[in-house]
Amino acid sequence: MGRRLMSCLGFLLLLGLIVLAAAGGVYAYLRYMPSNKRADLSKIYTPKNGDGVILYLNYDRQETEGRKIGGRVYLPIDFVNDNLNERFYYDSEEKVLLYTLPEEILRMTAESKNDDGSAVYVEDGDSILVSADEVRMHTAMAMEDFSDTEYPRLYIRNSGNTTTGANLREDTAVRTKGGIKAEIVEDAKKGDHVTVLDSMENWSKIVTAKGFTGYVKTKCLTDFCDEEPDTGFEEPEYKTAMLKDKITLIWHQTTSQAANAQLTNSLTGTKGVNVIAPTWFGMKNNSGEYESIASADYVKTAHSLGMKVWPVVDNFGHDYSSNVNTEKLLARTSVRTKLIKNLMKEAASYGFDGFNLDFEGLKEEAGVHYTQFIREMSVACRKAGLTLSIDDYPAESYNRFYNYQEQGVWADYVILMAYDEHYAGGEAGSVSSLSYVVNGIDNLLSMVPKEKIIAGLPFYTRLWTVSGEDTSSQALHMSEANEWVKNHNLETVWDEETGQNYAELEENGKKSMIWLEDADSMKKKVQAVKEADVAGMAGWKLGMETSDIWNIFGWKN
Repeated sequence: MGRRLMSCLGFLLLLGLIVLAAAGGVYAYLRYMPSNKRADLSKIYTPKNGDGVILYLNYDRQETEGRKIGGRVYLPIDFVNDNLNERFYYDSEEKVLLYTLPEEILRMTAESKNDDGSAVYVEDGDSILVSADEVRMHTAMAMEDFSDTEYPRLYIRNSGNTTTGANLREDTAVRTKGGIKAEIVEDAKKGDHVTVLDSMENWSKIVTAKGFTGYVKTKCLTDFCDEEPDTGFEEPEYKTAMLKDKITLIWHQTTSQAANAQLTNSLTGTKGVNVIAPTWFGMKNNSGEYESIASADYVKTAHSLGMKVWPVVDNFGHDYSSNVNTEKLLARTSVRTKLIKNLMKEAASYGFDGFNLDFEGLKEEAGVHYTQFIREMSVACRKAGLTLSIDDYPAESYNRFYNYQEQGVWADYVILMAYDEHYAGGEAGSVSSLSYVVNGIDNLLSMVPKEKIIAGLPFYTRLWTVSGEDTSSQALHMSEANEWVKNHNLETVWDEETGQNYAELEENGKKSMIWLEDADSMKKKVQAVKEADVAGMAGWKLGMETSDIWNIFGWKN
């Protein structure tokens, strides 16, 4: 009986061990054997629309999709502008697509065709879709086109997008995730070239030669290398009409022919000025018409004194300026064309050497049209041998739509208006503290080459009066400011923070404050401009300065 029991127990123990071993084997198989399940690629790579093409930009999948029309891939214009090339400009009112080259403006309509007869662009509601091949023709970008496959995709890479390439050292499964249990995307072959997006200890994320994204074991990769996109694109040359010497520019605010006639008297005592910018052209409506007080005698006199003449074209400061909506003015291609054509006629008639654009108070919606106006104006000036300069506020986050970087490409000079730091209607403070000038130059240098930057400095200041919660101010010439300090028997103190002499007066419950623009402050500003080694300096405006300023202001002083 005992032997039989022991035998039975032994059998059961053996059976248990066999079951445990089998279970362990099954567990090991389930855990360590790779999955052969295929991923449903239609759930990953099917576009939203029937003719859609999934877009990848620098291997990041985009929310925006392209479209396959007539055998070609087309890209939404907003996607093109935001990510690839902002110089494609679509006039939705006049239904024309423009692309601006240094000396030519390409004009395309819905009827424009590629060599194979396909459309350059197609309309899409209020917007358009542009042929990807047309975009690539003018852009430093590379494309891998899988739009003819079962899962239409287009990979786009910007110039400068360096990636890591590698080869597969053996046949391997490409999986949806890192791990042998993940579903299979593709069976890749030994020697296949892949792009490595992320390399980890055991698994690496790749893009295969067939354009699928997935994971392979890191040990399967070999022959790593850095890869730049082969764009085959050569940036066109933007020839400039810059002066050989550093610029000393003076703005001359003129409001009549009588003021033009006083040029010689107005310049008495000045030194080293080689450019003068009279305020001659004011936009008066949204049709591209302007008022002009240009004078041939003025140009002749300025030239005889060794000065170039760059008349100002502005959109503010006149009785008729309220009639101008700059967005509406510049949004129509035909209006811009007419305006530029007429300005070129003025230049030829009077002998101008260039133009100075001063468009202020723009709203963000006008920014893209203003930039296109600058491009088109640049083309006309370049062909006519004229210098194009543009006046700008200091660059801040709220005014970046002025597009300083693009101005730095198209304009010969970008002039920083380093004044109105504190302005009429705002809080009391310096018109132009030293740090405001320095920071303004530094910020602009990050977007515009230094040889194109001119620093504009003020010849005026503001007298501030604070009464309770009310703050008011008036602009004063340098001499008027000095006179106010003298008449009130005030002592000035040097304000290290602003780099200016400061005075204040309290009487009758009011506090008056003034940060002087004088020889002392000008020395500091001029020194900062020269240390930055930019293209020059400009003064606003002729007649507001004291005579001693001309021993300081200017590049040669």
